[in-house]
Amino acid sequence: MSSIHYELHLRGNSPIAKADRVLADLQAYARNLQFTNVSAVHALPYDGSPSNNPATQWLYFWAPMVATPFEDDEPSLTGDPYTARGFMVNPGGQYESAAFALLLRASDEGQHLEWYWRYSCKSQHTRAVSDANLVACHVALVALLDRAKALGMDVTVRDETRYWDTRDEAQLLAALRA
Repeated sequence: MSSIHYELHLRGNSPIAKADRVLADLQAYARNLQFTNVSAVHALPYDGSPSNNPATQWLYFWAPMVATPFEDDEPSLTGDPYTARGFMVNPGGQYESAAFALLLRASDEGQHLEWYWRYSCKSQHTRAVSDANLVACHVALVALLDRAKALGMDVTVRDETRYWDTRDEAQLLAALRA
């Protein structure tokens, strides 16, 4: 199996308007990549009221999980799912969709405030289409993560194919064949 796991961090003292601008820029950049689909940027209602909008259901599903602190976080940071905003990309060719979003999280004392998101998507089924498709999808996703860094986000990536570290397409394909 091969997956790419990533975390996005933006300083919490950044106002909502900055988080929205960064996400809008990232989404516009994604539209210029060869993704099959890029959704609009969506935000959950602050009051936690349910939405009948199918386009935001993924945020209702993922935001509470992302808001939950990791056991080994030090300090423990808890997110507010109702601050979640973001968009989805479908790289294409059986590559799992990827969510690019942010929500506010902080320690119980209100310290260490940041905008945050974590996500993982699998790429191994993409080879069923073609090696070229897998490379195109994975390279586009990495380009989007690079853009997030260029926009001032701290980006942490764990890429099981090691493409993030090497930028070597032969290494990417070899990891999937192993």
